[in-house]
Amino acid sequence: MNINFDFTNKKILIVGAGKVALRRLRKIVNQKIECKVKIISPVTLPKIDLIAANNKNISVFKRKYKKNDIKNQNIVLACTNELEINKKISHDAIKSNLLVNNASDKELSNFFFTSNIKLDKNINININTNGSNPLLSKVIRLIIEESLKNVICDLNKKFFSNNRIASSEVKDLKHQLSKSDILKKISKIDDKAYKKIIRQIKE
Repeated sequence: MNINFDFTNKKILIVGAGKVALRRLRKIVNQKIECKVKIISPVTLPKIDLIAANNKNISVFKRKYKKNDIKNQNIVLACTNELEINKKISHDAIKSNLLVNNASDKELSNFFFTSNIKLDKNINININTNGSNPLLSKVIRLIIEESLKNVICDLNKKFFSNNRIASSEVKDLKHQLSKSDILKKISKIDDKAYKKIIRQIKE
């Protein structure tokens, strides 16, 4: 089951400060929410130091991980380049009933980061490979952004501008959608898929 989780007002521990930690940190910062982030690593990337220097809610501690570091945290991200340390972090977090993402072992994670596409204020698409293939998630995201984003946004603007659609309007809306020039753009990408979409809309 995939769910969206709100990090607002949560305390997040990131152990490790390399490329993976940087990606995780950017994903959190880009949400533009209020949350506390604590980063622990003997060595940190300069880009992580720069982000932390410009954000009062991010603290960096240049030392090794200790078990007590998870105390009072809500979410733990194990992002070191040492498998055994990541394993220990996951075990400590799971024993404390915390959400944990292990960058080196999906079996030691109880949640995963998704590749997110924000099309407008009302439409978010999350792509998840359950931690098995982040690169594939990225490629799928790029395909949607470059090939289908305009189609989806145009459909939303033309047919779904009202937040709620009355049941009495559904039949007419289905008919309009099936005749839509916007959806016909998909036929140029995959005509078979387009015909299947139209058939299922009419059902």
